[in-house]
This record gives sequence, C-alpha cells and structure tokens, in this order.
Amino acid sequence: MDEPMESLDAGDGVQQTQEFTVHSPSVGNVNIAPQTTHLEGGNCDDNFTDDNISNNKSHTCFSPLLRPGSMVMMILTEEDYETQYWPKLKTAIDQLLNMKPAAYSPISYEQMYSCVYKCVCKQFSERLYNDLLTHLSTHMEHLNSELKSCENESIPFIEKFSFLMHQYLQALSGIVPIFNYMNRFYVETKLKSDLNEELRRLFRTKVVDVHIAVLL
Repeated sequence: MDEPMESLDAGDGVQQTQEFTVHSPSVGNVNIAPQTTHLEGGNCDDNFTDDNISNNKSHTCFSPLLRPGSMVMMILTEEDYETQYWPKLKTAIDQLLNMKPAAYSPISYEQMYSCVYKCVCKQFSERLYNDLLTHLSTHMEHLNSELKSCENESIPFIEKFSFLMHQYLQALSGIVPIFNYMNRFYVETKLKSDLNEELRRLFRTKVVDVHIAVLL
C-alpha cells in the first residue's frame, strides 16, 4: 500500500503497467499481463473498475494481494472530505478517546485506515493533520474542565488526572495506527517529526502544563 506500481508512460495521461510474474506455492508462476490505465497526477490509485475486472476474468489471473478492484480511481472533493471522510474518522477518534481503560471498541481499523489512505493520496494530508490536532485540542479543553472541578481536593484531583492521562494514552494506541499512512508520508516526510510524539506533546502542552502547579 506504500507506493504505486511502477508503470510506463504511454502519453496523453495514459500509463501502462509492466508485465510481471507472481509466484504462488499452490499454482506456481502466474504472469500478470499489462493493463492500460488513466492516471491523475499525484494520485495513488489506478483507474480500474469492477467492470474491467469482470470483462478480463477469462483472460487474466490476479493474485488476491494484487486485485485491481482495490485500486479504483476516485475523486475526493472538499465536500467529500468534510461530509464523509473526516466525520467517519472523527467518530472513531471520539470512541477511542472516551473508551474506559481496558475496554473494547468495535472500530473497523481497516476502514479507518482506508479513509486516511485515500485522503493522503488525494492531497488532503495537511488538512487531515490539522483537523486531527484541532479535534484533540478541543477534547483536552474538556479534560481541563473536568480537572478544574476537583483541583481543590488533592487526592481526587490526582486520581482524576491519572485516569484521564491513561485514557488518553490508551486512545493514542488506536489513533496512531489509524493515521499511520499520514504519519509516514506527511508527518515524517514533510514535518520531520512523528505523530505519536506530536500527540503526546500536545497533551503535555494543553493539559500537564496547565495543571502542573496543582500536581506538584
């Protein structure tokens, strides 16, 4: 999923994938014939529809890991991002943030990872990163409100802080893998940083630093 398959430029926005061989222990060597596809600049997905697959079933044998149906060309607009992709991701993030320690959340990580993958491929990396940090910052404002309500009582405050901190760190163990593709191809590459460290730093800045005097 990291990089598009190597292809040959045939001109006029058309690219032709080179023929290659896939080895299967049960079938042996299977030659994958080249397919001509139309590509948009900067996109990760090939223009290969389910109809293409149906029409070529009798001529080409595809490895389960190289199914063209998983590389359908699509256009992702601002409206699509705002009404479909980000809302799905935000809902999953909220479920993880509000999950009690050691609890189970029925989130489809594969579906969420796919949302992030498509957003990154369609040049929404920066928007996605900023929306993630903004949403987590808003969540931390709620955490600060909870902590402020009991900061005059040392024991309840420390217990509350410990609970909220562990809850947040547990959430990161689910959030970071979901946004792994964005981390590798935007945060690490362009920002020269790491998503996990960025989100931990956000908690220190927005929550720990605000209540450090009470904690000490």
